[in-house]
Amino acid sequence: MHLGLPLTGRRFPEGGFESFFRLASEDNVLNVVEPLTRQVEAEFPAALAELRFRLSIEDGPIGLVGGSPGGAVALQLLTHPELAVAASALVNPVTQLAPVIAANERVYEYDYVRRAEELSAPVLLVIGEEDDVSIIEPAEALHKALGERRSELVTIPGMAHGFAEAPGFEPAPQTAHARLVDAGLTRWFARHLAV
Repeated sequence: MHLGLPLTGRRFPEGGFESFFRLASEDNVLNVVEPLTRQVEAEFPAALAELRFRLSIEDGPIGLVGGSPGGAVALQLLTHPELAVAASALVNPVTQLAPVIAANERVYEYDYVRRAEELSAPVLLVIGEEDDVSIIEPAEALHKALGERRSELVTIPGMAHGFAEAPGFEPAPQTAHARLVDAGLTRWFARHLAV
């Protein structure tokens, strides 16, 4: 039995194919991969029970097939031993998110290091010394691509990704890191927005 995936085919979001690709281009992970995977994970036990009931199959081996994002869904379902899946087959499966994001980066032209010459104004890049390499290295690469004349890279010692007290939803006194970020931004804009 073919179970249609959320956000695909007859289950496309309102606006169809174009809406799906708009969502994917805005944030493929949060708008497509994560909700699709989680929705199937939530729906599958009831869908399986319904199929067994309709087809009068009390028990029997379960085989999963998935292609591309459906492969990621099948892999997620395989993490549930209570489903007793006997075998699976994956066609061009999404097995790791990072390479897929990199591919989408190329397709949707999110690579601003590669597109550095298109950037029309000087850029200040402020990064935390303790941030993840996925933020630090691309920021350093963009700074290098833009050059000293068109950019500045400021690294805040000891700062991770966030610079407000967690969770950061309510007003709170500035942290030491936030003061350093604020000072850097103030200096940058005073220099570049002076009239």
